[in-house]
Amino acid sequence: MSTLNHTARTVAARYYLHQEVRRLCASRPRVASREGERVRRELTPEVMLAFIEASGVRVASMKVAFDMINKIKQLWDAFTSVQGAWDKFKHVVGVKADSMLGAVKELPHKIMDLGKKGKELLHKLGVWLTEHVPFFRIYSEARGKMPTLNTYLLKLVDYLPPRIASALKAAGKSARDFATMVDHYTEKHPVSAIAGTAASAALFAAIWLNVTEISWDVGDIVKGFLGMYSFAELLVSLPEAGVGLVLTLMFPGLPSRYLLNALLPVSVTLRILWLVGKSYASWERDSLVIHWEKLGMEPPNAPLLLAPA
Repeated sequence: MSTLNHTARTVAARYYLHQEVRRLCASRPRVASREGERVRRELTPEVMLAFIEASGVRVASMKVAFDMINKIKQLWDAFTSVQGAWDKFKHVVGVKADSMLGAVKELPHKIMDLGKKGKELLHKLGVWLTEHVPFFRIYSEARGKMPTLNTYLLKLVDYLPPRIASALKAAGKSARDFATMVDHYTEKHPVSAIAGTAASAALFAAIWLNVTEISWDVGDIVKGFLGMYSFAELLVSLPEAGVGLVLTLMFPGLPSRYLLNALLPVSVTLRILWLVGKSYASWERDSLVIHWEKLGMEPPNAPLLLAPA
């Protein structure tokens, strides 16, 4: 019975969403300028709904449907109020048609391709980063035991001399440093160079449509869909759920609980890297080993090796 109820709610929510988007598009008044009227006519229900399909959002409840309708309204306002934005977006997604009818026919497929290709490129970047950058290798290897490592590091902070303990705590708090590092490496990767603005636009679309804890104004929305944000700019501006979404797009194997607690693995891994960089520890066979002699300290009466879980 519960499965039938869930299915019925999903069908009702999707039907309501589709009908409301159609009503929204039909109710928009004609625009005086020729360009504005063309944009209005190209923003058909099929085109607007393609953004939601491309995001991968599962419309399984009326709440999600309401959220998506609000997003569509914001998207409409962004593309109709900023002159030239819609045509630039069509260029980003690769629309070739010159006529309005041709563009309307192409756009849903192009928007869907944008979402699909963007996620594929993000996954490739995640694989490459895991293989080539120590931060992401440790992040991936330790992902299943982050809570254990976090508890261990918190206890370690209490045991270390104040100067070292303070630096270790600070190493785990800078989301900006993390974002800048991601941006630095992804800019150098050839996949990122090939993807360019399309990957950035796809990433923004996925985040913007999924994350409700933060709002962008019209200018920011246009900038995002035109692929003008760097990874660093996006990550620094996001709430924790948004950071979790980005990380799960790049590293699909991450446990789903990190969607809501994304900064825990980030914090833990940054602290481990700080210890390794200072030669106070090493990451060996998926385990953290503290070098007490480098710290000039005697080890505590607790296991020093965190064995793989």
